[in-house]
Amino acid sequence: MRTPLLLLAALFAVSLSQAQTVVTESDVVRQAENTPPTNNWVLYTRTTGLATGTGTFRNGPGSPPLGTGSFETATPDGGDKVFLSNYDHIGTLLADIDGMGYATYRDGSSTGSAIQVPSINLVIDFNGSDAGGFATLVFEPYYSAAAQGAVASDTWQTWDAYDGGAAIWWSTRAMPGVCAFSCFVSWDTIVSNNPNAVVSGAFTINQGSGNANILAATDMLSISANGNSVTYNFEFAAPVNNTVVVTQNDLEDDFVTAYNGSAWFFYNDENDTIDNSLGSFVNGPGTPPAGSGSAAISVSGNQRRNLSTYQFGGTPLASITAMGFSTYNPSAGNGGAANRSAYINFDVDFNTTNPALSGYQGRLIFLPKQNGTVVQDTWQDWDALMGGAALWTWSGYGSAGNMWPDGNTTRYRTWSSLLAAFPGISIHDFFKHMAMRVGEPYANGYSENLDRFVFGTAAGTTTFDFEPGSTSTCSDPSQDPFYAGGYVLNS
Repeated sequence: MRTPLLLLAALFAVSLSQAQTVVTESDVVRQAENTPPTNNWVLYTRTTGLATGTGTFRNGPGSPPLGTGSFETATPDGGDKVFLSNYDHIGTLLADIDGMGYATYRDGSSTGSAIQVPSINLVIDFNGSDAGGFATLVFEPYYSAAAQGAVASDTWQTWDAYDGGAAIWWSTRAMPGVCAFSCFVSWDTIVSNNPNAVVSGAFTINQGSGNANILAATDMLSISANGNSVTYNFEFAAPVNNTVVVTQNDLEDDFVTAYNGSAWFFYNDENDTIDNSLGSFVNGPGTPPAGSGSAAISVSGNQRRNLSTYQFGGTPLASITAMGFSTYNPSAGNGGAANRSAYINFDVDFNTTNPALSGYQGRLIFLPKQNGTVVQDTWQDWDALMGGAALWTWSGYGSAGNMWPDGNTTRYRTWSSLLAAFPGISIHDFFKHMAMRVGEPYANGYSENLDRFVFGTAAGTTTFDFEPGSTSTCSDPSQDPFYAGGYVLNS
């Protein structure tokens, strides 16, 4: 017997009205305040001055209302700001919203204002399709205390930010029916005075900007429009650390497949093509740091060869928690300087408004010899972050007049200084080439072995172990649309 269509429709409507979404660290991109969102969930923190605020997905505290975890916000200083923003509700009419809420936990160790817990912020356009109209609406439980109770410590409390239209909100901008900052009015008052208002930006959990010494947690964030509700369940997910073994037969020959996937390949920087005949996977030399093998590349003259992948494109540099690799610099057959070494390089997006950097922006480069002493005939591990102290340079430094995009003339800058100078800096999400390169060039030839490439974010760290395998065939350069189109993808 077939289920009647009306019953199916009713069941579908119920499922919409009760949707629940688990949100963990892996769903979130961490970015500096005042940078454009690169994901539907963005965890923003203030990075100016002495800001020390943090946002963390954790277990507890106590027994959260959904699951076992929550999103914790800590703002030790009055200048701190931490906010977790979702962008899935842009375009929703305020008049259609019929529910909002969340649960908070104020830790008893907080010495800041006793009325403060994280607030809900909602970015709107109160003019609808007309010009102007930007404002941020703010719900703070304190202003609805008469109806919902006072803020307490060391317990979970549930707050109704709609309350049948009676919940109290305020606005950061003057708008019809509401003054800026100091008018505390009901949701219904806002909607009745602004019937065309729409959500135009983030639906946010916010803590900071004057709320010093507050430690709190949030869970069960919800919003409903026309009866269709979604509830966000914040949970801790332990980082997943793993090792991926890559062999010669795992290398990808097809550009499109490589560009859209997680494969590795040998890449020719002289003509911007994938060519898996440019290197090999071998046993040894010696005792490699991962497994029993490694990748080997030899160059001569002006050759510049890479072991590359596109899988990390778009990753904000602030989200990277680990990056490094291991090298073996053999003395035999290498007639040049003993401090030669393969190096990490990747396509960068400085996230600046400089029109000269609107397309391809060059690569950031980690040179081992600038971060330690290269020793021949032994395996060496290189930490490309070094707690923020690792030195990096930029391939565009010379062509830009011996300066960086911000005007800084220091050729080698620490990882931390780059994060501070370029909020939102990332591995380019279009060009997205990440590689270990051999060749600068070296006119008298050079060989290098590579192993144990490490890349990590808060979601986990992956170690790539390069091991011997069967040989792949060379790719067809015509498969690379950037090369075929006459545009040099990397230089």
